[in-house]
Amino acid sequence: MRELLLLVSIVLGQLAPNSHLLVQMDQKLRVTPKAATSMEGATLPGGWHPLVASPTKTVLEDYTASAQAVYSIDLESNEVLTSKDLGDHLQIASLTKLMTAYIILKEEKNLDKVFTVPALEPQVGDSVIYLTTGDELTVSDLLRGLLIPSGSDAAQTLAANNAGSLPAFVAKMNTVATELNLTNTHFANPVGWDDSANYSSAKDVTELARILLRNKTFAEIVKTKSTAVYSTTGRKFNLETTNQLLYSPSYEGVKTGYTLGAGECLVSLYVDGNTQVLTTVLGSSNRFGETDGIKGWILGHFSW
Repeated sequence: MRELLLLVSIVLGQLAPNSHLLVQMDQKLRVTPKAATSMEGATLPGGWHPLVASPTKTVLEDYTASAQAVYSIDLESNEVLTSKDLGDHLQIASLTKLMTAYIILKEEKNLDKVFTVPALEPQVGDSVIYLTTGDELTVSDLLRGLLIPSGSDAAQTLAANNAGSLPAFVAKMNTVATELNLTNTHFANPVGWDDSANYSSAKDVTELARILLRNKTFAEIVKTKSTAVYSTTGRKFNLETTNQLLYSPSYEGVKTGYTLGAGECLVSLYVDGNTQVLTTVLGSSNRFGETDGIKGWILGHFSW
């Protein structure tokens, strides 16, 4: 304890006034910096706030040049590892579907229940699993269609069957966002279509993903690379992940998103033994490369 207090006092003495020290005096940290030799440049160019600044600034800048916002935590303890947040109200594309999944998993206790595909509202650029009106699939299989290939038709089907209409489901989404204290989040649709009223922050998205990952069904689905589901009449739907990082070692999800308005978005989970890094990247032009770069920086500067 004396060593921790000494470290914190040293850090506090060197922090710039606008830097963020995410350490509680009475909290035993699960993650510790590998080096804490200097807090010079604690607020890095581009808005970066590392927990303890020991690397050269070029590492984070090089790996995250395009990202508008980043938030990275230790999954188990919720300790913040690093963040770059240039806007609290950013469009999040299909990361919206995380809230769609949350409500379905919370309210639909029987995942073998069958939902009927309604009249769909396709938009240009939608990712779909090619559902047609009248198809019948289980809630469980529709969740796979929602989260693995990011099916917008699956999102609409889940929302309409759960709440009766898309607007009614959106009202639920915003109620739940308030209940979960996602203060910089608002939804306008269950899909993630571009809309100025459909926004969140990297921090809020990370918190929602953190909560969802406690659900075993969700956690299993989002680390699935490919599978097939079937309608009640035997129609087959092949599902392939949109998350390229699942083909890299130790990544176990979570969700991709892309629209012209939102840019490339990604929530990722990296698990290696005791190491569990959950990262959200918004507004990127290289979400997979930047996410993997952030992970590498974190592993180089923190110990579990």
